[in-house]
Amino acid sequence: MITSFYLTPEGKLTQGLSEDDMRAAIKGGKGVLWVDFERPTEDETFLLDEVFNFHPLSIEDCQQHKLMMPKMDEFPSHLFIVFLAPDPKKDVTVAEEEEFYQQIALFVGRNYVVTYHARPCDLITAAIQRVRRDPAGVIGRGADFLANDVMDGVVDQYFPVVDKLHTICEKMEDQAVDPKQPADTLASILAIKRRILALRRLMIDHREVLQRMMRSPHPVVSEKANMYYRDIMDHLTAMEDDLDVCRDTIDGARDLCVNVANLRVQEIIRLLTGLFTITLPAALVTAFYGMNFSDLPLRMEDESGAWIAMGVTVVMTLGVYLWLRRKRIL
Repeated sequence: MITSFYLTPEGKLTQGLSEDDMRAAIKGGKGVLWVDFERPTEDETFLLDEVFNFHPLSIEDCQQHKLMMPKMDEFPSHLFIVFLAPDPKKDVTVAEEEEFYQQIALFVGRNYVVTYHARPCDLITAAIQRVRRDPAGVIGRGADFLANDVMDGVVDQYFPVVDKLHTICEKMEDQAVDPKQPADTLASILAIKRRILALRRLMIDHREVLQRMMRSPHPVVSEKANMYYRDIMDHLTAMEDDLDVCRDTIDGARDLCVNVANLRVQEIIRLLTGLFTITLPAALVTAFYGMNFSDLPLRMEDESGAWIAMGVTVVMTLGVYLWLRRKRIL
């Protein structure tokens, strides 16, 4: 599906442009054209080459079924940018990366922006609705500002994801000190840490794309728009700091979990050691009378021998138990 808008220099909005209208808008170099490709067919994707004359490698990147990393390619007439947008509705700890992230490609020219995404995207849908309500406020400022709005919307979707991770890390920290913690707590902590590190790498990759735009300004991005791109960088830096806090929290939860598990093992070993020590007097007495010698004290012929042996065993066992209690082993 293709959605297209063209705002003329006079402020008139045109929707549903034909191929010839798109070519004329690009060739004229005035006004602002926005064309959005959502789950396009092969014939619709062909317009990227036929109408806009984009590089074949860029078109191939748009059609990639496997997730790409954020990137930017510079061409004389436009920029090609790839951002990954998360889905805040899905569970960040469970969803696979291919389901959780969505690739959004942008072609940014002097007076046009082309967006391409293989699945429906809420932020693009919201931007389209804003254009219909206030075309001058959304696309009237220029193509570079429109691209900034889309990229800023992608980055803003990471804020609730980071907040969820922060809450999960705090819960994991509380769960790690629970003596009745589930057996898979450590595995869950490690899985969350992997997701935090992967998300932080994405923040860095997105920021590097914007830094390239700042270091080597392209003619399609005005100096006035650079300030807004720097604001996106500030958001990414802030989320990196939050993810560092999450990483430190989950590392602390991991250490607590391991320490609690070690304490539980030590408690079990101490209990088993105490039980074995208590049974040691009985084992010594029975082992002594288990020897194959005839001249042992309190032999079988003595009527009180068994009772005396049992009494000695009980007294020795009680003495060992009291000694273990005094040493706080039991």
